[in-house]
Amino acid sequence: MKERIQKIISKSGVVSRRKAEQLIISGRVRVNNNVAIIGQTADISKDIITIDKCKIFLEKKIYIILHKPTGYITSNFDPQSRPTVLDLVKVKERIFPVGRLDYNTSGLIILTNDGDFSNFISHPSNNIHKKYFVSITKPLKKIHQEIISNAPKIDDEKINPFQFDWVSKDRKNMTIKLHEGKNRIIRRIFSNYGYNITRLKRLEIGSLLLDDLEYGKWRYIDNIELKKILLKDN
Repeated sequence: MKERIQKIISKSGVVSRRKAEQLIISGRVRVNNNVAIIGQTADISKDIITIDKCKIFLEKKIYIILHKPTGYITSNFDPQSRPTVLDLVKVKERIFPVGRLDYNTSGLIILTNDGDFSNFISHPSNNIHKKYFVSITKPLKKIHQEIISNAPKIDDEKINPFQFDWVSKDRKNMTIKLHEGKNRIIRRIFSNYGYNITRLKRLEIGSLLLDDLEYGKWRYIDNIELKKILLKDN
């Protein structure tokens, strides 16, 4: 069956669909030794698709939850030779992280070789929430909680509201649920109102929970969990 080349590449687990499109545009993808173009279709069972002369194959799809420690880069490769999340997950399939957690943030990260699943989780239109534990250096003022809960802004850009639940009475420890996917959004919002974050840990992505998974450990996402998040039951 013929499919768009970028979809076949993302299914192979080499890169996401967006990255596959970039590879095609840059001329690094060939079909039967001819340079591919965006929108072109192919049949992986009949055609030979290569990236930089390396043939791609379709793999069994796998889905993993990792409890990312701080001090790891959420990437397949780091030019500064810092450890990446892939150093913690040793599987034969060529997986990549879905979204990212910054170097100093811990918690739930998804790894997969399914580009369509990655796009589903990441796309804003699917409105999949993320929940974090946040610890700050001083009590959060009620006026700032009200602003962040309703209409926070960064550089005059309105951000989707955050949902708060307090973990401690001193107003320094809380959980936050949000549907925003912008880079370092929680750190940037709190910094914008004069607060430093001492600990940031992701607890949930939609219906997927970190629960008691140990620091630096990983597990497979089972079929029930997978079906639940694809149905957006969160």
